[in-house]
Amino acid sequence: MGMDICELAASLRSCRSSSVHEKRQRMDQMPLDEIADEELIPGLPNDVALQCLVRIPVQAHAQLQRVSRKWRELVNSSQYYEERKREGTTMHFICTVQALDQQSKIKRRQQQQQQSTTTASNSPSAASSSPPPPPPVLGVSVLNPRERTWEQRLPHILQHPHGLPLFCRLVGVKGKLVVLGGWDPVTWETLRSVYVYHFSSQSWRRGADIPSTRSSFACGVLNDRYVFVAGGHDNRKSALATAEVYDLEKDEWRNLPRMSEERDESIAVNLNGKLYVISGYSTEVQGQFLKSADVYEPEKNSWTRIEDMWSRPSSMQQRQQQQQQAEDHDLSSSSAGRVFTVLSGTLYSLDHNTLFSYSATNNTWSSVATLPSAADHDQLQLGLELNAAGAVCSLTAVKDSLLLLLAAGPSAAAASSSRMSSSSRAQEVADHHQAFKAFVYKPPSPFRLSTAAAAAEELLQEGGSRFSSCTTQWEAIGCKANGFLSVPQFACAVEV
Repeated sequence: MGMDICELAASLRSCRSSSVHEKRQRMDQMPLDEIADEELIPGLPNDVALQCLVRIPVQAHAQLQRVSRKWRELVNSSQYYEERKREGTTMHFICTVQALDQQSKIKRRQQQQQQSTTTASNSPSAASSSPPPPPPVLGVSVLNPRERTWEQRLPHILQHPHGLPLFCRLVGVKGKLVVLGGWDPVTWETLRSVYVYHFSSQSWRRGADIPSTRSSFACGVLNDRYVFVAGGHDNRKSALATAEVYDLEKDEWRNLPRMSEERDESIAVNLNGKLYVISGYSTEVQGQFLKSADVYEPEKNSWTRIEDMWSRPSSMQQRQQQQQQAEDHDLSSSSAGRVFTVLSGTLYSLDHNTLFSYSATNNTWSSVATLPSAADHDQLQLGLELNAAGAVCSLTAVKDSLLLLLAAGPSAAAASSSRMSSSSRAQEVADHHQAFKAFVYKPPSPFRLSTAAAAAEELLQEGGSRFSSCTTQWEAIGCKANGFLSVPQFACAVEV
C-alpha cells in the first residue's frame, strides 16, 4: 500500500527537522580552526578577528549571523561561547516565567462577560456550572541584573501559541535556556516536551522528550551540559523515586539509579559537582515534606542519602518564631515557603524572613542574614507574607550576588488568610498585583589576617573601610513595567 499525501508530508517534515538539528549539532561542535580556515574579517589575522567578534554583545548575535556563513557557524559554535567566557565578555541574565498582562486581561474580560450572561439568565444550575477562570498566559521575561533593565521578552514557542506550559521547569545551560515538562495550558495534559532557546540565534528548537511522564519534579544541571530531572509524581499522583539525565550536546536521555525515597515537589541544586535533591514527600504522606536529601555523584553513578539535611535552627527563639509563622499561615510542613540556590560553592536557603547557609561538612545550617523589616521595606515585607501564604518567589544566584524576586501589592493580608490551594492563591495574586520587587544581597567576601597587629594596622591604613565593606544588606532595585503581571513563578540564571 502506498503512502498517502498526509503521511508523505509528515515524513518530509520529520526529515527536515532531523536534518536541521543534525546541522546545528555539527556547527555547535565544529572547532574554531575549521570554521576560520578563511579570513573572518578581511585584512585581519583570524586570532585578532576572533578577539573582535567575541566582544560583540549577545543582543547583536542574530545580526552577526546574517553577515556570512562563516560568521553564522562561528556564532553558533560552542567554542565561540567558551572563548567569550574565557575573555569575560559573556553576560548574565535572569529568565523569569510570568503571566502576560495583556492577554490575561483579555481572557479575564471574556470570562467576566460569560459570567454576566450566566447571571442574567437567572438559572441556578447554569450559574453553578460556570467554568473556572482560565489560567494566565505565561511567557519568559529577561532581566539584566547588572544594568537592572528588562532586555527582552522571549518569543513564543511555535508549538505552544497559548503560552508556556504551566508549571514547566527552567534551567540555564551553556548560553541556552532549557524548558522542560509542565502542563498544556489548554488541555491540562502532562507534557514530556523539551525546548531549548538559543540566545545567539534568538530561536527555539525541540529537544528529545523526557522518557517518563512526571510533574512537579526537581531539575538541575551538572558540568554545564547535563540536565537532570528527579522525583515528582506521575499522572496517578503517585510520587516518584526515579531520575533521568539529558545530554544537551547529544540530545539524548538515559535513566539513572533510583533515589532512596519518593520525592514529590523536591528541589535540585548543583553543589560542588554533585546533584542534591532536597526534601519532597512520598505518596502516603502528601504535603509532609522530608528533611532528608539524596545526593547523586556522577563518578559513581549512585545516590547517597543524607538524613536531616534541613532542620530547624538550634536557637529556641528562632524555632518558636518560625513555629508561630507556620501557625499563622497554616503551613503544614517545615518546607513551605523555602527556596534554594548555590552561590560560589555555598548553598543558601530562604525560609520566610531568614537567609541560611549550609555546611556540607557538618550537615548544618547557619543563619546568614535577616531580611529587612516592614519599616525598612514595606514591599519586601508584603512579598514575604505572600511567600508564606503560598505565592511563589524566587531566589537566584548571579555572579557574586543573590537576587530575590517577590510579588508586591495591596492584598497580602487577604492572600495570607485564604485557605485556597497554592495554584488558586497564585492566580489571585496574579489578578491583583501589578508590580513586583527585586532585592539583591551580596554575601561578605571572606578574608584572613595573620595577626591582630596586622589587623589593627590595616584598619588604620584603610580607615576601617575593609571592615565596613563586610557589612551586607538587602538592596532594593527598580524593576520597570515589562508588560507582565507580578508573580515570578520560576526563575533561573543564564550566562550568555
